[in-house]
Amino acid sequence: MNVRELSGVPLQRVEFCRRKVGIVPQSGGVYVISNYFESVLYIGLSKNLQSRILQHLNHEQKLELTPEGRAYWFHYKLCSEKELRPDERGWLLHYQLHEGRLPYFNKIG
Repeated sequence: MNVRELSGVPLQRVEFCRRKVGIVPQSGGVYVISNYFESVLYIGLSKNLQSRILQHLNHEQKLELTPEGRAYWFHYKLCSEKELRPDERGWLLHYQLHEGRLPYFNKIG
């Protein structure tokens, strides 16, 4: 599933790499990690998006090549704390209904 099909709204997007972390706001929001072609690899939420992208970049498995490609983009939408959980759950449900499973990285414990 493509990020654009998932969100229904345009999202901010930066490369999923350390040199771009400073661009990501320290605000709360929902986010998607995708491959180069914008196929969804992970859906999440955070009260601090900048801190969260760093956590992902420090997770070795998120940097490796997967059967669905390598993580390349970090897409995000800023939202209030009240909207975080419903937005994330909505995206996960939409993805599951479309694909019949969770995104690849959402399965990693």
